[in-house]
Amino acid sequence: MTANQRERALIARQTALPPDRLATLLFSAKETLFKGLYPVVRRFFGFDCAELRTPPANRCLRLHLTQTLCRELPAGESYDIRFNTTADWVLTWLAVHRLLRQA
Repeated sequence: MTANQRERALIARQTALPPDRLATLLFSAKETLFKGLYPVVRRFFGFDCAELRTPPANRCLRLHLTQTLCRELPAGESYDIRFNTTADWVLTWLAVHRLLRQA
């Protein structure tokens, strides 16, 4: 449910992380994106609204919006999700600097 077909192919062929670890990381990153953007979007949006297009590097995973969520969040915009992992946990975080919604 978390990964689309292109993301699953990327997970299978990349070498940055074990595939199961990257799948878990992708889930966490998409949840982080949702929590960071929801205050502006103000509605539910699913995992299909963001896509991983390149393997993670330097403890950063970039997600691209696949559709416009609202005026301030157009399709194609990207967000860098920072992460740290150990054998037991995955931690992801996002700082959003400019999100203003006009009422």
